[in-house]
Amino acid sequence: MLEITIDTREQTPFHFDDHIAKVRIGTLKTGDYACAGDRGFAVERKSLDDFLSTISSGWARFQREIFRAKAEGFALPIVVEGNLDDVLFHYDELASGIAVAAFLKDNPVGHQKYSDAQMVAIIRGIYRGDAGCRAVVPPQHSHFNLTPAFVLKRCGEIEHLGGHVQFCGLSAVAMCHTHLNERWKILTGEE
Repeated sequence: MLEITIDTREQTPFHFDDHIAKVRIGTLKTGDYACAGDRGFAVERKSLDDFLSTISSGWARFQREIFRAKAEGFALPIVVEGNLDDVLFHYDELASGIAVAAFLKDNPVGHQKYSDAQMVAIIRGIYRGDAGCRAVVPPQHSHFNLTPAFVLKRCGEIEHLGGHVQFCGLSAVAMCHTHLNERWKILTGEE
């Protein structure tokens, strides 16, 4: 039976049913999930928000993690709990309204300068990558400054560095299990 080690730093770990895997908590040097005793493979789990933060403000640290994994001969798939569609910022009226509310909460001066309708237009422009809108929202504010082109470029850079990004949405736990189960078969000769 598959034996999974979940890193002690994983705050809300995936749940694996007892009939498909034995799970233990332990310290992993790289990644969040690994087969018990495996020193050459782990799955890195990222929420969509964490992934976007990692490829922007946490990029230097994440590059070092991927370099370290590659130098040690480590395979590191990155399972993102989000859909590629979410990354490409296809937001509707409701999401735009939520983004405006968040912006206005953190930037009350902006509310005096722009009407709500103008803010919706500005935020939509940011999602589309309109350069004229980018200067309005400060770069440190959430992920407004990330364009779809930037996100896809970073995904390509991760692949080039030796990582592999998979956008899995609600099936992230299943993808994590599939990676670990296939690796377990290799380790135990069950292929």
